[in-house]
Amino acid sequence: MYIYNLMDTGNENTSHNDVEFNIKGRNSSKVGRTSDDNIIKTSTYCDWITSAIIIMFILGIIASVITYVVYVIKSLCQTSYYEQKNLCSESNAWIYLLLSMVINAFVGLCSEKSKNESEKSNSYCTLTISGLAFMIWGCVELYGVKCVNKLDHTLLYTTLKITVLSNIVITCLLMLFGVFICSAICNGNHVVHNSI
Repeated sequence: MYIYNLMDTGNENTSHNDVEFNIKGRNSSKVGRTSDDNIIKTSTYCDWITSAIIIMFILGIIASVITYVVYVIKSLCQTSYYEQKNLCSESNAWIYLLLSMVINAFVGLCSEKSKNESEKSNSYCTLTISGLAFMIWGCVELYGVKCVNKLDHTLLYTTLKITVLSNIVITCLLMLFGVFICSAICNGNHVVHNSI
């Protein structure tokens, strides 16, 4: 212990109490650094977990979109337009599924490429309006056509139900998000006008 103290202080006249103080001082500083290191490690772990959850969520969305597209194509190939018309002449479920897949993919890809704020808001409005239009058309096809129950044994009917229900959910979420953004903008403008 005495050699350790000599190396630290460079003074040979150091007492036994100084040695203990130096050792205690070093231990307490290590404890402080260790707790800071634990905070940093905990923060790093939280960042990793958050990143992993976000990545899994994005991969889940991508996988569900791919699965949806595969099942729409499979249902359109399994039941032809003419077979669907023979089973239910009033229904346009086949055309609805085809256009829903193509137009929603096109609108989604165009909204990804928007660069400035004006284009982003236009693509958001286009996405919401097309979602609303397909939601209404899908509800008419699923609930308004009387003979659509004759298609219930086909994959086309199952895919139609899934598409209509997902369009309802997505369109409602888009509309709620739009209302939330508009109210935030209006409240921001209200605050600016009051401060002037």
